[in-house]
Amino acid sequence: METLSGRNERRDRSLLAALVAKHKSRIIRRLRGKLRAAGVTAFDEEDIFSTCARRLDLMHMDRRLKPMSEEGLVSYTLRMAMNIASNRIRAEQRRQRTLQRLFRESVDQLSHSPAEPDEQVLDALMNQLDEDDRRLLQLRLDGRAHIHIANALGISIAAERSRWQRLRKNARALLALPPASPPRQP
Repeated sequence: METLSGRNERRDRSLLAALVAKHKSRIIRRLRGKLRAAGVTAFDEEDIFSTCARRLDLMHMDRRLKPMSEEGLVSYTLRMAMNIASNRIRAEQRRQRTLQRLFRESVDQLSHSPAEPDEQVLDALMNQLDEDDRRLLQLRLDGRAHIHIANALGISIAAERSRWQRLRKNARALLALPPASPPRQP
C-alpha cells in the first residue's frame, strides 16, 4: 500500500486523487449514514465529496497536507466532509432564520402564512431595494454570517450589522409590516 511521502509532488498529487477516488463510495456511505443519524437528508453527498477532494488537492499543492497512510487519508476526508456538511446545515439555518425574521410579522393580506414567505413577496422586496441593500440581503439569504458579509462588502462588521438592522426596518416599511415589537405603553 502506497502512502503520501511528500518526496515527489506530481506522483503524490496523482496518488492522492487515486486514493480519494478509490475510497469515494466508502466515504459517501459513511457520510450519508452520519447525516441520516443527525436527521439531515437534504444534502448532495457527491457535492460534499467533490468539495473535499478539491480542498485536499489545494492543501497538497500548498504543502499543508502532511504525509499519511491510506486509512489516515480516509479518516481525514470523512472528518472534512462532516465539517463541510455541518457548515452547510448552519448556513441553511441562518437562511431560514433570515427569511423568518423578515416575514414573521407580515400581514396576511395575500393569504400566505407569515411563517412561510413566498418568492413573489421576496422578489417584490428585492426590486424595491438599492443595489447595496440587495447584495446584503442576498448574502444573508445565502446563509452567510455577518463577518463573511462584511468581508464581501468591504466594510466593518459593525457597519454591516447597522446596515442589516436598517435594511430590516426598511423592509418592514416597504412591505407595510408592523414594527418588530409593539411600542411600550407608558
